[in-house]
Amino acid sequence: MYSKRSLIVLLAGVNIVLLAALVFSVASPPAAIAQVAPGRPGDFMMATGSVTNQLDAVFIIDSPGRLLHCFLPAQNKSGQLMHAQTRSLANDFRSR
Repeated sequence: MYSKRSLIVLLAGVNIVLLAALVFSVASPPAAIAQVAPGRPGDFMMATGSVTNQLDAVFIIDSPGRLLHCFLPAQNKSGQLMHAQTRSLANDFRSR
């Protein structure tokens, strides 16, 4: 019938398949949690951009307020963003 070695290889293969199924069923990506803010979808847009060779910024466009907000990394390397500046898009793009 089956040799002892064949049964061990078969059981090891079944264990590997079961372990893979367990890992893939448990190791799901974390759920994205966001706050619900008043307003309509599309009121705010976010983009990243390079300010200098070693510094990136996060830009947020407030469509109803016609404002552009710029956030830069904190100087103390804490991983937090600090509000750097706000620009009025209405003033910047008004017709002359």
